[in-house]
Amino acid sequence: MGRKKLSELFAEVDPELKVINGGTYRRQCNKRLKRLDEKPATEDYRYEPCTSTNEDWEKAAINCPVCGQPTARLLPYGFLHSRKACPDCLERRARLLKYKAQLFKTRRGRR
Repeated sequence: MGRKKLSELFAEVDPELKVINGGTYRRQCNKRLKRLDEKPATEDYRYEPCTSTNEDWEKAAINCPVCGQPTARLLPYGFLHSRKACPDCLERRARLLKYKAQLFKTRRGRR
């Protein structure tokens, strides 16, 4: 005995009730099997190096938001990495934090 559709079951109870059949699981038809005898088509890619001059590097330089000096890159720092500074400023910041940690350590030792 085959399974009945839900609309057929409810039609016996209430003939005027309209039920839309459905509720089937989606099949993953997007996954296509690869045939072993097919070779993928390869595109010809030619590398063309980008030639840049010193003038291009000077135009690309940005200013550090902390010290205002031109720099080639900005590095994120802080808890959320939302602030950015040049490597020199980050080195100064690391030295300052290390110095502050030593001060707190010596103050705790005296008490």
